[in-house]
Amino acid sequence: MKHSPQDTLYPWLESREELLWSGRPDPLRMARARIGISLAGLAVVLLLSLTPLRQYFTPISPTTSEALSYSQSDIHFVEAIPFSLFLTGLLLFLQPFAAYYYAGRTTYAVTGKRLLMVRKDLLGILVKTARYDAIEDPILNQRVGGTGDIFFFRKASIPENGRGPSPLTKFQGIRDAEQVLQLIRGRLPVPSDRLAPAEPVQDYLQLLVRGERRLDDIHDR
Repeated sequence: MKHSPQDTLYPWLESREELLWSGRPDPLRMARARIGISLAGLAVVLLLSLTPLRQYFTPISPTTSEALSYSQSDIHFVEAIPFSLFLTGLLLFLQPFAAYYYAGRTTYAVTGKRLLMVRKDLLGILVKTARYDAIEDPILNQRVGGTGDIFFFRKASIPENGRGPSPLTKFQGIRDAEQVLQLIRGRLPVPSDRLAPAEPVQDYLQLLVRGERRLDDIHDR
């Protein structure tokens, strides 16, 4: 039975925390973003498959005195190089499939208190959060079709806390990203310099004539 995003989030919500929006990354969008890495990995795998493996080994003749200078660990290290390259290329090639898989196991949420991400990994459940008063104004990287990535940046004045969930830095590959961005911005605290309307600039001579300023004010400044 496939769980909805709300079912995944409810165990991680705080007391009286209102859920305003929840969603998952677009699997196809996440997979397409890894195609470039996958092609690079495929090139490595093909190169190793087409190249004779003997070119990766150091020729060691058991009849020469130079062969005696090589230890068994040196030989194993040289033999592990092509296997390590092949394994790395294979992992890069599989990146789009992994991204598609994890997109279905990742849930993002906007609540009345914070931003939240819950992802079910192979080793357990990963939770990341970001409080509204701890982040700057988010930045949107929108793509054709309405999907996009929203990036969050911690305020310089907020110290990092090693306790609790990891800090959330982005919503990636979400649909209707512009609407989600506006919802987040609506929850951000208003800076103190925007609370009081700024006094319109007026000609100082007019203020003197109207008696709203004095010449002594110039010296007081």
